[in-house]
Amino acid sequence: MADRLTLQTALDDYKRDFVDKTWPEEKYKWQAVKHFQDNWELDAEDFPAMLKRSLEKTGNLLASAGSFPRFMIERFSRSDPERVRAMFAALFDESADLHERMEAFKNASDSFLESDGSRMHFQDENTISTYLWLRYPDKYYIYKWGECRAVSNKLALGYRFKKGDYANNVRDHFTMYGAICTAAQADPELRNLLDSQLAGDCYPDPALKTLTIDIAFYISRSSGETTDTNTEADTEVEEPNYWWLVASPHQKFRFANLDVGELEGWSLVNDNGRKRNIYQNFLDADEGDLVVGYESHPVKQVVALGRIGAKHDGEHLWFEKTEGLVTPIDYSIISGTPELADMQALATNMRGSLFKLTKAEYETILDLVRESNPLVSPKQNDPYTKEEFLSEVYMSESDYDRLVNVLRRKKNLILQGAPGVGKTFAAQRLAWSIMGQRDADRVAFIQFHQNYSYEDFMMGYKPTDQGFELRRGIFYEFCKKAENNPSLDFFFIIDEINRGNLSKIFGELLMLIESDYRGGF
Repeated sequence: MADRLTLQTALDDYKRDFVDKTWPEEKYKWQAVKHFQDNWELDAEDFPAMLKRSLEKTGNLLASAGSFPRFMIERFSRSDPERVRAMFAALFDESADLHERMEAFKNASDSFLESDGSRMHFQDENTISTYLWLRYPDKYYIYKWGECRAVSNKLALGYRFKKGDYANNVRDHFTMYGAICTAAQADPELRNLLDSQLAGDCYPDPALKTLTIDIAFYISRSSGETTDTNTEADTEVEEPNYWWLVASPHQKFRFANLDVGELEGWSLVNDNGRKRNIYQNFLDADEGDLVVGYESHPVKQVVALGRIGAKHDGEHLWFEKTEGLVTPIDYSIISGTPELADMQALATNMRGSLFKLTKAEYETILDLVRESNPLVSPKQNDPYTKEEFLSEVYMSESDYDRLVNVLRRKKNLILQGAPGVGKTFAAQRLAWSIMGQRDADRVAFIQFHQNYSYEDFMMGYKPTDQGFELRRGIFYEFCKKAENNPSLDFFFIIDEINRGNLSKIFGELLMLIESDYRGGF
């Protein structure tokens, strides 16, 4: 058993950081469980659609650098929905042995590789335990080998967690997390802290299993050990390669159509069945290599950053989008930069799709990207709670709860009232209370007027000295910022909405902003 003082110290540290630091970043776990519980239906007529909908809030739990289990299981379900339905039915059958169920799920996934042609399915113990936790959140924990090892060492528990010893590792993980859970359940302050933050879109976590998962994650991060891998295979860190990937807007593959974290296969042959130009580049690209995403004519801009998600499988090279650029970089800037004059893509007039970049060239491009797409520096925002909202805004608790539930369900809300009664004041604080903090970077504000247009709001061509150029509006740029942070909530506040010509400003967005058409966003 762990030293009680060491464990209690860890719990005290967790409680100290919970409201201000931990909850804003980790609440998506409770939201993921609630969303899964609300949408999971094993006998659904359209099983692939149901599976995708159920898993859409899992974020980095089922997608991380070089590992894409959600993408692969959804892909398998589209190719053979009944086989995948049977896999989950067997996995969720609590009358069978746990280790046997997990092994059966992995073996069934292996069989898909034979017919699918993919190299990896990523359905390992970490992924399968995540499925079990989503389905039975009052019984299971998420197993992650590196995290378990770090927690055991930090708390001096003595568990070894040997690589490849899956059955014993999962068993010891269950025992170890059970001890932490027992300690958490005996601490009423932890229960009260969690209850103070839970909202309607969060699983209530009566057994504190999800809280235990988060406590273990917190302990592992404070241990100083590397835990950023789900796999139990030995790894060797190598310098990545760098690539310039060209997509044509006229073809199926477009960077703008990919979500951040989504994996897309790039065919090694063109539409005529011939090997792509500079074919060796496709063979040399390896998992973890860094990629600059460029869209050709008529866009002619760097629009995304990404990485190689998986080495080619003989048919496809797998690309993962890691960031969509709010402000794309024009070709003229790239071609006019002296440090990029010898870039392979420019030297060949981009006759091809995948081009080699040197490290210096990649870093030069990244500098150009960051000039107009700066990374948001981590900062400590002041917390903001429901209680603070009710103390500042003249509104009853029942009205507040109704507003929050409507906004979460419908995604849009109009506050109506006489001038000067505090509608904008209340809207801003409503956003803060849902986020749990005063974060100005995730709340945008704009005021409509009669001359405001779609070109100002979304995008449009504006005259310049050389002709016309495409300018992106405030709403488009804000949406791209939200797209790059899918696990966080963002709020767009429109003041004086009745003064604008809504059909002129929104265009097709009048339909697309409805929650039913957002695809989970």
